[in-house]
Amino acid sequence: MKLKRKTFFLDQGEFLGGGERFLIDFLQSLNDSEIRKIFPILVGAKSPIYKKFLLDEETNESLVKILDFKFPQVRGNIFIKFLKIFELFAAAKRLNVLVKQEQVIQFFSNTPRTHLVMFLSKMVFRTKGRWICFFHDFTLRPKFLLQWVCNRADVLVANALPTRNFLRENISKKNFRKIRIVENGINFETVLAACVPEKIKKVLILGRLDPQKGQMFALRVARIFLNKNSQVKFSVVGSSVLKDKRTVEYEQQLKNFTQEHRLENVNFMSEVKNPFIEIQKYDVLLVLPTEPETFGRIVIEALALGKLVLSFDETGPREILKNFYQFLGQKDIYLEQNPFLVKSCNAIELAEKLEFFVKNPESVHQVCSYGREFVEKNYPLSETKKRLLAILSE
Repeated sequence: MKLKRKTFFLDQGEFLGGGERFLIDFLQSLNDSEIRKIFPILVGAKSPIYKKFLLDEETNESLVKILDFKFPQVRGNIFIKFLKIFELFAAAKRLNVLVKQEQVIQFFSNTPRTHLVMFLSKMVFRTKGRWICFFHDFTLRPKFLLQWVCNRADVLVANALPTRNFLRENISKKNFRKIRIVENGINFETVLAACVPEKIKKVLILGRLDPQKGQMFALRVARIFLNKNSQVKFSVVGSSVLKDKRTVEYEQQLKNFTQEHRLENVNFMSEVKNPFIEIQKYDVLLVLPTEPETFGRIVIEALALGKLVLSFDETGPREILKNFYQFLGQKDIYLEQNPFLVKSCNAIELAEKLEFFVKNPESVHQVCSYGREFVEKNYPLSETKKRLLAILSE
């Protein structure tokens, strides 16, 4: 008798970042036949908001089976990381027990932490089954850990070309054959209609409060605008991670800066359940990574909603906005230089580009009118699901 292809989807899900929302979208999109094909079981999903996204609106029951599981954090100094090793081994042992209880034969790990726990479960506790390792970022370090994981995994999935290039630069050539690409996609059946701004009044930066997300630069721009154009309002939407001291301290720095400079044009809001609804309320989305990223999911979300996007010139958002700039050229919209990309960590240049669009509302409407068409053509969820299902069904 053939066993069901039960699949563990490993994701700690403590907040809703790009990787978490990618997996949520994929699981939400599965029909009954596809669910029977891969039999998904979500392991982790600590955030209540994460779980709510997977509830059926009619029955209020979860679309997939969810098992509570703690994937230990690994941040900290050398001494703390040494202690965390024991927690990782304990988690790997617990995972091995769950695998046997559920009779799972396939695994999909979605984050660096889940990669490490799955690796230890296979290496130390001889957990059997096919392992698909999905890479959303460049954070699995040091290099030898990345190589160990990639040696052991059966399939390595990159979420974009920069991620694939990163893997090829850091792993053994013998593992190149394992690499596939599955880009993030948008489910246009559930996305709000595009609402193109007529002029710039409300500016948003949305995401986890983290130095790598650049919220401080948004506040510096707000400080410049407070003196030049106080009618433009800024909103910082997102939360720090309570168990991550670094992000908690950063949140306090942001609020201290706002109070110190009396930024009456700045508003703070905590993490929201539905980013589409929030983005829809604004005219501009700022995407300000201070380090390279692999994709820039929030960029395509904002473009799909018809919003202006200004971003630091970092890997991830850069590739999307360069493609969008070229797409506009195909529509006979010619701009002297890419107006959407700003020198990284440069608040003055960011303020200048934002001011240009504030003073030229006709340009805002012109470029934003084609955002949704661009995303529909290049980033549909249907293609994402098709590629990932093919990998899971091999």
